[in-house]
Amino acid sequence: MVREVTVARQVPGWAEANDIDDDGTILGAADDAALGRISFVQRPHEPARALRGPAGTTNVNAVGIRSGWIAGWENQTSRSVAVRWQPRTGAPAQITDGNSGVCSVNSRGSVGMQDAIAHRHGRIVQLPGLWDSGARGAKVLSDRGTAAGFSYDGAQVRAAVWTGC
Repeated sequence: MVREVTVARQVPGWAEANDIDDDGTILGAADDAALGRISFVQRPHEPARALRGPAGTTNVNAVGIRSGWIAGWENQTSRSVAVRWQPRTGAPAQITDGNSGVCSVNSRGSVGMQDAIAHRHGRIVQLPGLWDSGARGAKVLSDRGTAAGFSYDGAQVRAAVWTGC
């Protein structure tokens, strides 16, 4: 069985689902006639709604959903900020000291970013790289303090696993 996910004012031509929660809630993106490109959430048996960032804009990119927690970022006028949306209210909160490179979220609301894990009560755990410098990112995040992703030294990208985070 297949069904189409529709967004109010959706422009014909482009929409996609990016993630799905265990309860069937869909996280996606679409072109909206009034708002432009949006990220949306659609709970089972409810209409899809655009996500808004802490600054109130719909210029957001949501990348993951687990147990209702949504993670992504908002493109603000001068920069992008990491955002975590609350499960029940949908209220957005900027992740303080977080970068905008959000990759994942777990069922506890911890957010995996390019160089750190941001726990929902404010604790930030920096991720060390396999080398002294270079990019790294927590692409997936378990509920038990383990993250997996990549570490890059400028020439090589390697799979990496972090524990105790």
